[in-house]
Amino acid sequence: MPVAIVDPLPAFRVGLATELTKVGFTVEDPEDLEAWLRDKGRRSLIFTAGEGDGHLRLLRRENPDLVIVALVTRLDPTAFGTYIKLGCHGVVDRAAVPRAILAALELAVFSHCAVPHEIAQKIVAHIPDSRVSGLPIEHIEWLRILAAGSTVAELARRVGYSTREMHRLLAKMYCELGVKGRTEALILASRHGLLLET
Repeated sequence: MPVAIVDPLPAFRVGLATELTKVGFTVEDPEDLEAWLRDKGRRSLIFTAGEGDGHLRLLRRENPDLVIVALVTRLDPTAFGTYIKLGCHGVVDRAAVPRAILAALELAVFSHCAVPHEIAQKIVAHIPDSRVSGLPIEHIEWLRILAAGSTVAELARRVGYSTREMHRLLAKMYCELGVKGRTEALILASRHGLLLET
């Protein structure tokens, strides 16, 4: 697959081109980059992000087979999201080792996107955990009581069950939450803000 590299530093372009060539990519330096990018057919662009990046959507519309990887000076969730929304298939820190840029391009060629772990964690932090999102209010109340330091026997008396039945009900709830016991259940509930009184 032909690849064009756009970066202000010639040494950076040459170094990256060398790495890409080693694994079978054909690096091209077209005189008319815009025309080259608009040509139909599978081709890739690795570019250092900067001014005028808004035309990326237009390029992707004109050549839907174009694979784009953006190199950014500061990789954070905002930069990552911005360039993905603009139509890039991958976003990598420009200071990353060439192998990381190559990996992002290889994934992009196969319609996958590498997301740095730190950014992935921030993205999924907003997705509700299905284990706790459907937890009955009664079970949330049990967890709040346990978190306040009550024993199972005290919880049982408070909510109207025998101690034995309360142990059975809690074991069932722990199983549904996918945790091993009280401590893990309270950690999970705390992580999702269930222990806070509303």
